[in-house]
Amino acid sequence: MTYRIDLKFKDEKIRIEPSITDLNEIFSSINSQKKIYVANTDSPKKVEIDCIWMSNKNDNGYWLFKDDLKLNLDNWINNYISNLAIGTKKNDW
Repeated sequence: MTYRIDLKFKDEKIRIEPSITDLNEIFSSINSQKKIYVANTDSPKKVEIDCIWMSNKNDNGYWLFKDDLKLNLDNWINNYISNLAIGTKKNDW
């Protein structure tokens, strides 16, 4: 996963804005990888099933297509934020 995390500071608060720029599933047994998109609309293909979110046909919303990938990303970002909060409380740097 290639990602970017913007930290914005204002009025003694931190705003964390993560974004994923590239997500790949790696198959080490066959030495291959597959690109995964956050939303099917991020793909250049007309039809994309390797995505976390799928767009609705009838409105502008999205529905969760691969909940296991979303759960893994949620856990990763929550751990990142938790470790960041712990690190800001240390005064040993």
